[in-house]
Amino acid sequence: MNKKIKLIEELTNFNVIKNICINCLEKLIHEREENNNIIQKEKEQIVINLDMLNNEVESEEFSKD
Repeated sequence: MNKKIKLIEELTNFNVIKNICINCLEKLIHEREENNNIIQKEKEQIVINLDMLNNEVESEEFSKD
């Protein structure tokens, strides 16, 4: 947890320990990690969809020849 707190303090220039209770901080970190997981899953799905679309376009181009 200390590494995360230090990183947050460095990124935000905010003294976490003095201004936020540890339980609140843990909740914020957990929420952020959940959001990051959601974003990562969405990104993976976008890449899959893009690959499918590219394959479809290539197939159509190939069939035109």
